[in-house]
Amino acid sequence: MTPEWGRRALDIPPETQFLLLEVEEGGPYAIALPLIDNQTFRGTLRGPRRCSAADDEMVLRIESGDANVVGQNWANALYLAADSDPFALVERAVAAAAAMSGGAKPLREKQLPGLLDVFGWCTWDAFYSRVSARAGLHEGLRSLIAGGAAPGFLIIDDGWQCTDGGMQTSGRKGCVASARDFTRRLTSIKANSKFSSPLAGPEEYYSQLGKVVDSLKQLYGLRYIYCWHGLSCYWSGVSPYEEDVANYNARLVFSEPTPGLVEIEPSMAWNPSVISGVGVVDNVRDIYSDMHAYLAAAGINGVKVDCQAGVGLAGSTEGGGPQAALHLNGALEDSVAAHFPGNHCINCMCHSTENLYRMRDTAVVRVSDDFYPRNPASSYPHIAACAYNGFFLSAIMHPDWDMFQSKHPAATAHAAARAVSGAAVYVSDYPGQHDFDLLKSLVLPGGGVLRAALPGRPTADCLFTDVLRDNKSVLKVWNANACNAVVGAFNLQGSSWDRTRRQYRIHNSKPPTLKTEVLPSPCPVLPALTNAHYQFAC
Repeated sequence: MTPEWGRRALDIPPETQFLLLEVEEGGPYAIALPLIDNQTFRGTLRGPRRCSAADDEMVLRIESGDANVVGQNWANALYLAADSDPFALVERAVAAAAAMSGGAKPLREKQLPGLLDVFGWCTWDAFYSRVSARAGLHEGLRSLIAGGAAPGFLIIDDGWQCTDGGMQTSGRKGCVASARDFTRRLTSIKANSKFSSPLAGPEEYYSQLGKVVDSLKQLYGLRYIYCWHGLSCYWSGVSPYEEDVANYNARLVFSEPTPGLVEIEPSMAWNPSVISGVGVVDNVRDIYSDMHAYLAAAGINGVKVDCQAGVGLAGSTEGGGPQAALHLNGALEDSVAAHFPGNHCINCMCHSTENLYRMRDTAVVRVSDDFYPRNPASSYPHIAACAYNGFFLSAIMHPDWDMFQSKHPAATAHAAARAVSGAAVYVSDYPGQHDFDLLKSLVLPGGGVLRAALPGRPTADCLFTDVLRDNKSVLKVWNANACNAVVGAFNLQGSSWDRTRRQYRIHNSKPPTLKTEVLPSPCPVLPALTNAHYQFAC
């Protein structure tokens, strides 16, 4: 999900889920939010097709996601509202739309997990799925601590689970799969061979995850450790053929993307779940409960739950994406509440309202695409996506701005963005590749962070300006704490998500230096400082 700006209905992209309009300059404002009707039919907005003569008509598309589930009348299709205050409008309207569509509570009623207030390290960009206890966890943590930036939390990302492929199909327990991640399926709820002991490498057998976790917490003083898994347990679900998961009765289903999804991303027509199928279990509550109970018994404090948007594909044979999400996200919410006290869950890759509006109690959602350290064109659009997507979602979820790397060409911008974001501050640095001066500007000696109190959002004067492509607009993100406030100003011009090429693209390799004014008045929390006036060059 990425922000887009326009002036005509023709500019509204397909699959739009949130539309904010400035009726007149400076307000009032209106909002249009497509709903999920009867737990089954999901609405999205789009402009007219290019061949249409009516370029000022907005189109509402309603789909179940399953060709066998059809309807003719929808009582709750679109939520419309208006207000002179865009922040109050969005908070009220999105909370109402979520309540009508899937039952997600407002953010103000949710418990925030404790990891938001400590610095963290995630294994993903450092090791990807090759991570192990020896070649990964200990190296990364020791490296950060040695430089004076001690993590308080750790995310063990993709790479700890048992999946099919490689040697694992030969019957050797716990061996590491070598097939492509996206086509693999889960073969056991337990950790793989690489986590058989605190110093396990890739050739070890039998998992004793609890010993690994105990070692990490004792040696490095970690307060929280999360493990990654998919909403479908792994990228292509659960294996129907493996003895260790036979009791979950997985079956192979072949997905069919909706017309709306294919329109914005044609490659979904040959997605692995379409070509190779997804292993879907009869009762996802059982496998979530068993897996989370195993993790909790090993000392794991929470989960990062990825690939959630895939429910729209897998649901094509299960009554549709909205119906599938009703069961999957509902089961996830219940299992997190039962096994991870403190509401320890990060929702990830879940930007369809099928998922978002089902997040009843979990409070944290990643509001961006991945941080791609090897793709420079993605670095600044990532920050913009976090700010604007967070504006949409902060009514019901606390935005997570994802990890970044401290030794990276865009590290300074990302660090500043995290400082005003109100989100968790965590990195995915490779061991030995750190900028400790930068990290120490964010991290306290004890591993804590000075987190702003609110979700960071764009100031009112840049809600309707293209901060990526117009060569003149600066993104300003505001936030506050108990006694004062902060505004971060970012020149993000030069690269953006190209909807035609369907990739990040640098369209101006030498964007201009920009000047901007920062006034308290666009920030709702600063009425007492309206006479102040500042200028910045970015």
